[in-house]
Amino acid sequence: MYALHGVPSTVQLATAGGVVVEVGDYQLGGILAIDQLAQHWAKGSAIAKTPPKQYPYRYVIVDKANAGAGYPFPTSKVIAPFLAKWKKLYIKAG
Repeated sequence: MYALHGVPSTVQLATAGGVVVEVGDYQLGGILAIDQLAQHWAKGSAIAKTPPKQYPYRYVIVDKANAGAGYPFPTSKVIAPFLAKWKKLYIKAG
């Protein structure tokens, strides 16, 4: 079976060899939207009509051969640079 929009649980199915899954970095779109809104509300920045070029859409085909590496776009790694940015720009100490 082939499936679009693989999620972490589908990687387990791919490990077993029953499926081939296209896994996209879908959560990045939501994180970029939050980033844009934060900039807009905090600094009055315009909301971009397209994603910044440094954040290209990425996807991976996951099957039995590479499923052992786990989910290719873990939330903790995708959001980490944004959390660091937001902490620096928007969180006031004290």
